[in-house]
Amino acid sequence: MTDRARVEAAVADALPDGVRHAEVDDEDAATAVAKARDLSLADQRFDPDVIDATVRRAVAAWAEAVDGDDAAFAAVARPDLLGELLHPPGNGRSLRLVVRAPEVLETTLLDVDSEAVPPTATVHMRLRGVRYVEDRDTLDLVAGSRDRASRFDGTWTLALDGPDDAPWRVAAVADDQAAAPSRAAGS
Repeated sequence: MTDRARVEAAVADALPDGVRHAEVDDEDAATAVAKARDLSLADQRFDPDVIDATVRRAVAAWAEAVDGDDAAFAAVARPDLLGELLHPPGNGRSLRLVVRAPEVLETTLLDVDSEAVPPTATVHMRLRGVRYVEDRDTLDLVAGSRDRASRFDGTWTLALDGPDDAPWRVAAVADDQAAAPSRAAGS
């Protein structure tokens, strides 16, 4: 089943209007994945595969936005987040984080909050791709490598507040580089 078909089926099986996710949440799940699976019995949008598909789509849209086409990212994320992903703190907007050909190696569902309005899912990602920071004014390389792929991590919080074709939207982002230094390709 394709990601698109999976999302369409999940949206068709969403909770009826007026029913809160917290009302159907068992709260006894031992892990975030178990909680998501339990919730997916009442609303398939919580299926871990649907959440994973959202992450893959958002990572691809992030890479596309690096080169200026923000439309795909805007469809799957809150508008203010692109600036956080593309411009690291410090030196205003002259520094730019560039990602090329990012591949999602693994996702780990860390938390599902059915009490939040809208409900949220927090996902840790392990990625591989070319990742570097450059000064856009001078094109000087500030960090990373333009030529070598590395592994890097991130944690994104998704909110269940999007349209039918993208019900989960990226609501918050965190770069986990301090916790997990990148490794050269092949390591």
